[in-house]
Amino acid sequence: MIVYCKENEHDMYLVAANMIASQILKKPGSVFGIIGDFDENEQITSILRNWSDAGYIDFSQASIIEYEDRESFQANVDLLFFGICDKTEIPRLYECYQAIKNSEQVLSVACGKNNAHKVRSIFEEQVLSENPAAIVQSHENVILVGEKAALSGLSKTGKWYY
Repeated sequence: MIVYCKENEHDMYLVAANMIASQILKKPGSVFGIIGDFDENEQITSILRNWSDAGYIDFSQASIIEYEDRESFQANVDLLFFGICDKTEIPRLYECYQAIKNSEQVLSVACGKNNAHKVRSIFEEQVLSENPAAIVQSHENVILVGEKAALSGLSKTGKWYY
């Protein structure tokens, strides 16, 4: 796992937007999967829209699968995105497992000190039916971008960038 620890939300959103933009540059026809509906989507989308409007990046060949609107979590995606915030509700275990298993890369964004316990449970505790997103620990290509406060409960395993 690679962790980007940022001092504030703005820097965190910029790093996440850069991860998504780099995927588009690498593969213009990328398929993005999104689990959940939360404020981070709006912040990151706004940054990406500004870059697109300025001509820095072209999303015309990319596609998005919003898992909240789907019965099946079995689509193959290049980058799976999920946020960890106050409103985050993680789908059932099987759905998480399918979405994570069928993705090339997982990008997660975490904000808020009050979510440090969620971050720790997802990235360091046992996979249980109450903690289905912890299945992400078995994925080989995970990037976690978060505010310092949200990441405060994690041990410093993996590669950390500040």
